Amino acid sequence: MPKKRDRSFIERGFISAGIVALVILTAVIIFLQVQFFANIESGEQSETSDTQASSISQGSSTTFMVGDRKSYVYGRETTLTSNDKLSGNGREKVPLVIFLHGTGGDPQEQAIDSGWSEQAEKSNIVVVSPEYNDVATYTEVDYIVDVINRASELYPIDTNRVYSVGFSNGGATSVALAARHPELISGIAAYGWQVDLLNPQQGYEIPFQVIQGSQESTRYDYDKNPMVRSDTAQSIRGLLLYNSMIDSNVQPDYKQTPYWGYIPNDSQTDMVDGVNWTINNYRKKQYRQPFAQLILIDGADHRVNAHEAYYSWEFLKEFERDDSGKIVAR
Repeated sequence: MPKKRDRSFIERGFISAGIVALVILTAVIIFLQVQFFANIESGEQSETSDTQASSISQGSSTTFMVGDRKSYVYGRETTLTSNDKLSGNGREKVPLVIFLHGTGGDPQEQAIDSGWSEQAEKSNIVVVSPEYNDVATYTEVDYIVDVINRASELYPIDTNRVYSVGFSNGGATSVALAARHPELISGIAAYGWQVDLLNPQQGYEIPFQVIQGSQESTRYDYDKNPMVRSDTAQSIRGLLLYNSMIDSNVQPDYKQTPYWGYIPNDSQTDMVDGVNWTINNYRKKQYRQPFAQLILIDGADHRVNAHEAYYSWEFLKEFERDDSGKIVAR
């Protein structure tokens, strides 16, 4: 008859096997946890790299305050740095562009979507996009002047090369700034809408550009010829008169020049991302480059366009205002 095994021996065997299994299971769990968190960290590093790449492609940015309102600033890092070793006269002076967003818009988003944040990096300019009352125009001018002055204190701004551009209400406010303080700026650009010059300071000139979409608040004259909306049309006329580029007896002819009403000195059509941009140039005798430029984007409606900054800077960079207040060509 076989001998019975000792019960305690069998129990000890089961316990030992259980301990070994537990150790193995614990090791597997620890291994899986290590792999899991390693993957998370790797993903976070990848996401951080993507974010950094995006930031670099848009150029460096920072902010400053005027009162309780924030301004977003774009430019090259070497230009925007606050390092004392690079401050003052040691830094190259660069142009300043004020970008004003449209009603209900976001100053950061529209500065990026219009191409101005990228243009700041490419062309070594400072672009400031301030928060402001985006349903007002002339009543915001003093505040915009404060923004210009504060930017000039913080960054190496060439005060002879300050420009104002904007989308919709921002374009209208740029016109208002030109009317009240033409001595401060060397050119303006308005995208999509603008207001008339009201009691502008006399004795100055102001280069100006208008960019409009053919589906953007288009109106029609009595003969059903397409034209920009009446307030924009009045603003363009006012700017042409202010710059002595037309006589007061000249009236717009929208049959001859659809949308704009005034015959350009020359024009060209660029194909941009498969869309026609028709560029009408208006010249003054003492300047080799166009002094006014009206651009129509075929089929575009009321929104910012990523190529606007490029075309505006190509136009505006040709002008500066000397210490006597006169516009001179570069």
